[in-house]
Amino acid sequence: RGGRDVVVDARELRAGVPRALYEGGARLAVEMLEVGDYVLSATIAVERKNVDTGDLDSSLESGRLWAQLRALRAHYATPCLLLEFAAGTRALDARATSTMSLKRVPDRLAKAALEYPDVRLLWSPSAEGTAGLFRALGDGGASPDAAAAVARREG
Repeated sequence: RGGRDVVVDARELRAGVPRALYEGGARLAVEMLEVGDYVLSATIAVERKNVDTGDLDSSLESGRLWAQLRALRAHYATPCLLLEFAAGTRALDARATSTMSLKRVPDRLAKAALEYPDVRLLWSPSAEGTAGLFRALGDGGASPDAAAAVARREG
């Protein structure tokens, strides 16, 4: 059980990821973060969006995702966007079309990938899968500084 440090945004405590991290041996620092939902190292931060709860849809619709991606890029060398699906989730409508429509989620994600090429796009099928992914991403990096993570501001 690797005792990896992870800074977790307090609003993420309702998700299953913090529990899965804790059960996997991670030491959690729970803080109110403005930038990112999880800070895995001094250089890696992750914004997690759940497809099932509508979190991804509402962030795309409101434009908040763009501000979150800009803030991640400004503060971390390795910014990540994680899309989390649960078993049996509805599929993103990825039917091929001849034109791009920014009303469709896959097209908006493609736009994000084009506008923010340095943001790593990650996928996970569960909270446990996310915890495993975070353990792998954080290996070998300097532990995150919770005070520094809290001090980072959007905009």
